[in-house]
Parts: sequence; C-alpha cells; structure tokens
Amino acid sequence: MAEEDKLDPDAGLSPQELEREKKLEEEERKKNPELFQKNTEWLEKVSQVLEGISSEDADRAMKLMERYIEGEVTWAEVQGMPPELLSEITEYGYLQFQRGKLKEAEMVFKGLSFLDHKNAYYHTVLGAIYQKMEKFGDALGEYTAAIEMNPKDITAYANRGEIFHRTYCRDEALADFEKAIELDSSGKDPWANRARFLKNLILQEREEDKKDEKRK
Repeated sequence: MAEEDKLDPDAGLSPQELEREKKLEEEERKKNPELFQKNTEWLEKVSQVLEGISSEDADRAMKLMERYIEGEVTWAEVQGMPPELLSEITEYGYLQFQRGKLKEAEMVFKGLSFLDHKNAYYHTVLGAIYQKMEKFGDALGEYTAAIEMNPKDITAYANRGEIFHRTYCRDEALADFEKAIELDSSGKDPWANRARFLKNLILQEREEDKKDEKRK
C-alpha cells in the first residue's frame, strides 16, 4: 500500500476534537493498561494486513462482495474455498448423520448452507436431520427451500410428504408424493418408491374413513 493510501485515524478531526480524543485515550490507558496494550497490538496487526492489500486487491474484493450481496456468488467463492474442500466437509457431515450424531451433522450442514446458499442438497440433508430430531417445522422449511432451488428433488418431495402425512395434512402429502412419483420415470428411485407406498397408504386410510362414516 502506498504511503499516501495509508489510513489516518485522525483524518477529518478538528483540533478540538483531536485534543478530546487524546485525553480520552490517555484516560483509558490509565484505567486498563493491559487491555489498552492488547488493543494496540490488535490494531497493529490489522494495519499490517491492510498495508499488504493493494488497491487492485481491494477493488476485486469489493466487486466480489457486491456479487455476493446480489446472490451471484457464494460465500465460499468470496473466501476462495475450493470445491474439493466443500466436498470433503459434506462427506464428513453426512457420515455424522449416518452415525446418528445429529447435532454435529446439523452444525456441519448449517455451515455448508451458509457457505453455498445455492446448493439444494445441503437443505435436503438439513431437512432429514430435523426430521430425525422430530423438529417437523424446521424440516418442512428446509425441504421447501431445497425444492425451491431444485424442483426435481425427489427426496425432498418424498420426505416433506411424509411429514405432512404424519401431521395429518393428507392433501399436501398426496401432492408431494405424486410429484415425487412423477419425477421418477424409471420407477427405480427408492424415495419415489416410498412415496408410492405412502400414497397407497393414504388412499387406504381414506377408504377406511368412508367405511367408518357409513357405519355411523
């Protein structure tokens, strides 16, 4: 960083304001010299980092942040995280889920969904984690987010439909099961097959309800 580009913390202060700032700083130094020393060390480290940033680097970072705010890039891309690292973190998080370590898995996939807000899979897995925890409201929210990002997510439809079924929302459950079945043209997807089973179960339940009504 050029000498003229260095940050001057006193820039823009009048002589009176500058004098007041110096008095306050001296008072703070006397009250807590240890904390003041730590703050001074921290500011020196920040200054060293800033001095190593060129104006070109700052411009690139600003443009990247603008694109992040617009939703065009992910936080992982802002941080320069390679896809391979995200993949390894995903594998670790899913292993925790398979082992039944739900809180650890939740923490991992919450972090991943922050790092890459465009990835529907992270929300689907979070939904499955919450479903296992029986936090059905949170699970519905995650499955819905996954479906909005990826309308062909069979797993999210099947699992969301199952929650609707368990909470006696049959119409919503049937709609999700039918969508999962529709997306499975080969008839081989295990989640779509579960949707088929549960759809038939709901239809059987409705038939039983009709019979019960006739008996009354």
